[in-house]
Amino acid sequence: MTKNKKWIGTVILLLVLLCGWMAWSKWASTTRIGLVNFQNFQTTSLIKSNEDQFIKYEEVPLEELGRLDRYDFVLGFGMGLRMTAGQREQLQKAADKGTPVYIYAATNPENNICNLDSITKADITSYIGNGNKKNYRNMARYIRRQIDRKLFFVTPADTAVESASDVLFHLDENLSFSTVTDYENYIKGHGFYREGQPKVAIVGGLNDPFSGNRDNIDSLIVSFQRAGLNVYPISSYMKRLAFLKEIQPDAVIHFAHGRMVMGQADAAVEWLKERYPEGTRICLDGMNDDPFPVESGTLGKVDHVDDIGTVHCVFDNGRTLGVIPGVDDFHIVSEDSEQTEDEEMNMSM
Repeated sequence: MTKNKKWIGTVILLLVLLCGWMAWSKWASTTRIGLVNFQNFQTTSLIKSNEDQFIKYEEVPLEELGRLDRYDFVLGFGMGLRMTAGQREQLQKAADKGTPVYIYAATNPENNICNLDSITKADITSYIGNGNKKNYRNMARYIRRQIDRKLFFVTPADTAVESASDVLFHLDENLSFSTVTDYENYIKGHGFYREGQPKVAIVGGLNDPFSGNRDNIDSLIVSFQRAGLNVYPISSYMKRLAFLKEIQPDAVIHFAHGRMVMGQADAAVEWLKERYPEGTRICLDGMNDDPFPVESGTLGKVDHVDDIGTVHCVFDNGRTLGVIPGVDDFHIVSEDSEQTEDEEMNMSM
């Protein structure tokens, strides 16, 4: 009788443990989010924005799409996603078996894989589409509660907020400036402006300065300020050219991703023509995509800027060649002193 009681007690204990483990797995365990085809800076932004210890992001290589059942949600970045037919089949199979899957911003219709309902899809799209640290943090919380259906260790998610766009920014990630005047008032009021010193504009690509992953941008701002320069970081696609025209920078640093100015190619060419009129002295720092380059350090004079933005020059060594902003590196040299103005153009049209 005693043995039977012990056996029954053991069975009950095992059942309790099993039920506890099942309840933990269903309602309390860590939410695992698999990321497919996100660039490193995007992945870092998502990870650094997350403050919930029961939410974990993991990168999923395309070669491991057959193991997606380990994740509670699979989020893919559709731009530039190149999958084989077999890999696409693995992704679709995981979605068909019930793993929540969403390929965001799919440019290839074959990669437009999503098994979320329309409301949930719209919410995730809003979070990731608007970017910024706050939205990424709340997206993770939304996924844990609304997609993974966890009940414990859950922080309620706020709705997505519109990210600042077409603005200038500085070291405080909570601040943005819609006009150059507002930005200059800020840096002057906080002692960052140096009267009469060169201006450097920093133009970003996909790296959202409000995403929580901006250490590289901040270090660049600080370094230039310590060098005595006036720094103008720009987060914009549609107003880049307008900002640059108003700022009149001595240098432009472009973290290239796509065109420098979206849908304004003609206006950008006109800006280059104004910036590099005939007779402007330049020094070539390097030609990065020419089989017969002009030697680095060679001085020359601008002949003209053509209608696609190539700066045609006559160099002092007798060669005549066009240099391409964003491909070739060069800077303006003072006509009188032949001394370098701190100007480098790294701009893609």
